Amino acid sequence: MSLYISKSAAIFTLLDVCEIIFKMLPLQSLIRLSVIAHREHESVFNYLQHQIIRFLSRFFNNTIMFLQLLRHMGAVVSGSAALQILFALENMAWSANDLDLYVLSQRRQPLVDFFETSGFTPSLLHCSHPYCDGSICTIQSFYCGGHKVDLIKSKIDSALSPIFEFHSTMLMNYILADSIFSAYPSLTG
Repeated sequence: MSLYISKSAAIFTLLDVCEIIFKMLPLQSLIRLSVIAHREHESVFNYLQHQIIRFLSRFFNNTIMFLQLLRHMGAVVSGSAALQILFALENMAWSANDLDLYVLSQRRQPLVDFFETSGFTPSLLHCSHPYCDGSICTIQSFYCGGHKVDLIKSKIDSALSPIFEFHSTMLMNYILADSIFSAYPSLTG
């Protein structure tokens, strides 16, 4: 479906119009809108999925493959990347150039392989990080151009556990392949 603005103006799709409106809404309003009816839920879901793919395309050429790996490996994206996706902050002066990826220890290798085939160079594996005393086992960074991916391996059987050990509610957000979570949307936004 398209909306025609004028003879000299461009044609905007419904997705374009929704994106303009959704970007102006606080996260809590998006959540409320998504529970009104199936159509609104689908529109908000498509908008958020588009935001995730748009953000990830800065890091990877094959974002669909990356999302499939997230789903299969049970990995989650958190940190500044989750904030930028959740709150549509790409128009701000600040831009997230790093990706914090949390994964179970036994599911790490397929992601390492994906990063390396995507042109990322691995750093040494770090075990002596200040956060390694809790649920974090190791942190390994991967670099490509001006982008950095931190692969954070959990000590226990939950990729989410380390996220909730941070002391800031701003960091208690994460992205899955098919959903977004914010523990404290009113305190984070």
